Amino acid sequence: MNFMQKIDNLIALKGTNRNQVSQQLGLSKNCFDNWSRRGNVPKGNTLQKLAEYFGVTVDYLIEDSDTKTVFYKRLESICTVKKTTITGVLNELHLSPSKGTAWKNGAVPKLNVLQQLADYFGVGTDYFTETDENRIVGTVPVLTPKEQELLRLFRTNKEKQDAILDILKK
Repeated sequence: MNFMQKIDNLIALKGTNRNQVSQQLGLSKNCFDNWSRRGNVPKGNTLQKLAEYFGVTVDYLIEDSDTKTVFYKRLESICTVKKTTITGVLNELHLSPSKGTAWKNGAVPKLNVLQQLADYFGVGTDYFTETDENRIVGTVPVLTPKEQELLRLFRTNKEKQDAILDILKK
């Protein structure tokens, strides 16, 4: 997927349009058309503004890739293991179906959505983001309902996390 395909996907995911993005970022009205026509990528500050606006990295924007992201591959894998679909998960979490399409096309979720997915499946966020295949061997840890509740409580109770971690280290 090239730069402008990614930008157009991100624009759709955000529910906006090229004109609104250019206005909000102080870019010329024709910048997107020019980048599309010429097949080039903006430089420096403009590229950084776009990355920050869409919540992605500059590397993501400029990398020309048709491969699925680690995130999407892991999401497909865990859905298969849990006998569900990405569409079903999006529905249960009240997330827009367009997110699934954007993820399939290389976008990655924001941290709060990544945390929702991790909680839903009973895994850590690193399951979706770990790039070292040796650390993720294709199996998804299955947590009991009691373990899932404990994990949820641990994540929401910041004051006691250090005390719990100290106990576990002993």
